[in-house]
Amino acid sequence: MPAALAFGCLAITPVPWPWMNPSIPPAKRAALLVGYMNLSEKVHLFHGSGSGYVGNVEGNSRLGIPAIRMNDGPQGFRDNVHPGSSTAWPCSLAIGATFDRAAASVWGAAMGDEFFRKGSNLQLGPGMCIARVPRNGRNFEYISGEDPYLGYVLVQPVVTGIQAQGVVANAKVGAPSPPMHRRDPLRRGLWPMFTWAPALCARCTGLGCFDPLRDVPLVAAYPCARRSRCRVVEHA
Repeated sequence: MPAALAFGCLAITPVPWPWMNPSIPPAKRAALLVGYMNLSEKVHLFHGSGSGYVGNVEGNSRLGIPAIRMNDGPQGFRDNVHPGSSTAWPCSLAIGATFDRAAASVWGAAMGDEFFRKGSNLQLGPGMCIARVPRNGRNFEYISGEDPYLGYVLVQPVVTGIQAQGVVANAKVGAPSPPMHRRDPLRRGLWPMFTWAPALCARCTGLGCFDPLRDVPLVAAYPCARRSRCRVVEHA
């Protein structure tokens, strides 16, 4: 008698979905997954659903797609439902002012741990804009300060610190930080000159994603086979 029949109570391990196989190139895995999705499932991924976080897309149990639970922000967990329950971490600009990679790493790991414990799997941070206008009210959110190279150096340990806790880092917002009024024309002109460096290193550290600019040629970096090097690819 075959063993499978002799031990009828034996649990049979299901064959995993092919797009879950890490040995397959990511582009092929994505194509396989999309091929199994129906129209309703595709549309579902393009708009928010559920509640409890700043951005929430419910998972797909049929295809093994986990829920996406995004939450602000670049310097800590925003919780409007439970005020006073989140840690008030030092702002990003203060961490940039330390010029200390170890401090940046500890800061990222501590934030990532809090996000993980509160059920979020994607932190909308760190912030890496370049401070070009002193009066911009959001300069405190960005670790780069006025120096692209500082962002290049410090964004790496922050991203790895966050992601070591099982939380995806979504570095943002890939542009120099201008005044909030009529900011898009300034972004288009300054992006290629100033923000490629922090964005490049964010990608090289295995960043989950970062915010692209609308209608702007994007300079994106993709990890090479060796993590010590990157190649920059320009595309529209």
